[in-house]
Amino acid sequence: MQVMERFVGRSGVRTLFTIECISGKAIGAHSFYKNDNEIVLISGTYLRVIDEWSPNENLYMIHLREENPLYQFIAPPFSKESTSMK
Repeated sequence: MQVMERFVGRSGVRTLFTIECISGKAIGAHSFYKNDNEIVLISGTYLRVIDEWSPNENLYMIHLREENPLYQFIAPPFSKESTSMK
């Protein structure tokens, strides 16, 4: 919870996205926040809403999952098998 509060705060309207990704790439080596396990997604990534809920007033949580697109507009520059987060 402390990590979440650091990102979204404790007041005002807030939205937190949880994303299950296939083709995301870890950018920790290039980020100022080395310990945050940040992932970058390519433009045009297809995401499906799996669940949404509001555990508190003005706090919204949305669970997304990456899916294969119906039409591929941008070819990923890497294979999905090479995706890893260490």
